Amino acid sequence: MEILKFMNLALAFLLELAVVAAYAYWGFGLQANAFVKVLAGIGIPLAVIVLWAFFFAPKAGYRLDMPWLMIGKALIFGGAAVCLYTRDASLGLALGGIIIVHLALAMVWDQK
Repeated sequence: MEILKFMNLALAFLLELAVVAAYAYWGFGLQANAFVKVLAGIGIPLAVIVLWAFFFAPKAGYRLDMPWLMIGKALIFGGAAVCLYTRDASLGLALGGIIIVHLALAMVWDQK
């Protein structure tokens, strides 16, 4: 069981990277001029990274308490899945499914 818990924590890290990549992929794929694409493709992932560092990272200075921590994670992760869904439905659904499984296991195993 401990191996599965460790694998879920490793999955959390990989999901964090995937979420940043999904927001960047969405931003750079907008039907807009080059300035807006670059602004969204870099700005949105950067904003997500800053929010994560301040409120959601394990050693964040202003880390949220439960249940706000899981609600915030679900919103950030879910937003990335929706953005990815708008670009490629199968990838968005796959990411969303993985996120649901990860967050459910994190809640059951009290992995904050």
